[in-house]
Amino acid sequence: MKQKGKDVQKADEMVNKAERALEKGELSEAKKLAAKANDDLSAGKTNLSDSNDEEGLKKAYTVDELDKVEFKESGDAARKRRELKKQKEKIESLPDNFLESKFEMKLARDLLDEHDHGKDAEKYYTKAEKYFDDEDYTRALKYSIKCKKSIKGEEGAGLIAGQNIDKKEGPPKEIKERFSDLLGDQQESRDAFGTTERKVEKQDEERVKNENYRETNETQKSEIVKTCPECGFEGGQEDFYCPNCGVELITKNQCPECGSDVKEEDEFCRKCGTPLDESTFVCPECGVEVGQEDDVCPKCGIEFE
Repeated sequence: MKQKGKDVQKADEMVNKAERALEKGELSEAKKLAAKANDDLSAGKTNLSDSNDEEGLKKAYTVDELDKVEFKESGDAARKRRELKKQKEKIESLPDNFLESKFEMKLARDLLDEHDHGKDAEKYYTKAEKYFDDEDYTRALKYSIKCKKSIKGEEGAGLIAGQNIDKKEGPPKEIKERFSDLLGDQQESRDAFGTTERKVEKQDEERVKNENYRETNETQKSEIVKTCPECGFEGGQEDFYCPNCGVELITKNQCPECGSDVKEEDEFCRKCGTPLDESTFVCPECGVEVGQEDDVCPKCGIEFE
């Protein structure tokens, strides 16, 4: 287009700015500049904007001919167009939150190097690095923001970190405007960032809850022991009758107040809070309270195992 009298300097400058913005992680700005340069170059194909050139065109073509004529791009303009296309394809092929997490992690790393910080900040950054390496860019973004908040507080967390992750809020208005071209037209896409954060938080909570329940349940199940008052057989929580003599099993250690199961190391009942002294344990035969050191029931004489 230079040969046709089109000034492409402005388009060149916008392309260079777009490249610098992309390197800084400013995805939205890079795409806007690239699109603007592309529009400017496209306009040059059918409209030579210099007033001097307009006069020349009037002499060379009629109005009807101008609608049909095609102007050939210069080699420089064609090269810029190809570069813009490659940049656009590269940006569109990146995973969700890849650039955002990479950008925030760099800022977090700079803060760690420049400011005093506690163990929490290092812990959050380590998690961010791990999730980034695992290609979980949403969690990487989340923990890099937490790292920044831990060092600088809410005010120093930056634009992306302006949302309150702990309250599972979606991105603030500024973020939606900044990444509007990435969030799409549909409501689900516009709220993708916040929705993903909420899903991640919920999955983490459910996993921890299930693990804690499973651990507690397995611990209780393994420690509750039922005994047969006749032969001394020891059964588990799921057993109700002795397999040897058919007698109903009783729980080995019980709270004297409410009958709840207790453990040897408990000093108070976990259900009603009754103090548990040495006479907490009961004889499986007659039900009398006995001390932990007793080997024989003082009432019925049964021997304890």
